[in-house]
Amino acid sequence: MANKAINDLLKYGVRLIDWTQPTLTSNGTVGGSSFACTGYATQQQGEFYYAFDNNGATRWVGYHVGCYITIYNPKKIKVSSINIVTSDQHINGLSLFGSNDNSNWNELYSGYTQNANSTNNLTILEANRGLYKYYKLELTAATYLNVWAITYSALELQEY
Repeated sequence: MANKAINDLLKYGVRLIDWTQPTLTSNGTVGGSSFACTGYATQQQGEFYYAFDNNGATRWVGYHVGCYITIYNPKKIKVSSINIVTSDQHINGLSLFGSNDNSNWNELYSGYTQNANSTNNLTILEANRGLYKYYKLELTAATYLNVWAITYSALELQEY
């Protein structure tokens, strides 16, 4: 269904171009005019933007199942994959959600098992892709989520 909608857009002067994830120096303003992030954790270490600051010396750690980190892009993007750099933890479950209003979420992916001290790729299947302004990555099974970096590979809508 999502791919049919994308194909329909392409017929009417809209195309998808490569999207480059900006580097953050602060969380930014979710819902504003530029890329931003936010999240939730009952207990955390570091700022949310540390997962997107391109600095190998910083990290964000969210404790307890239910913690999440959300990105916002002012133009809708179509995520093809997510690379998560993590360490010191076996992540047993992650879910990825997409939204265009930061309130109504569609689950795009649920699963994931990882070995500690490695770089891990979470790949979203073609059938699960859509165009969203918000993406939420939520911990569903483990003690904590220790994130050095999260990189989204995506395409962005461009009108022409």
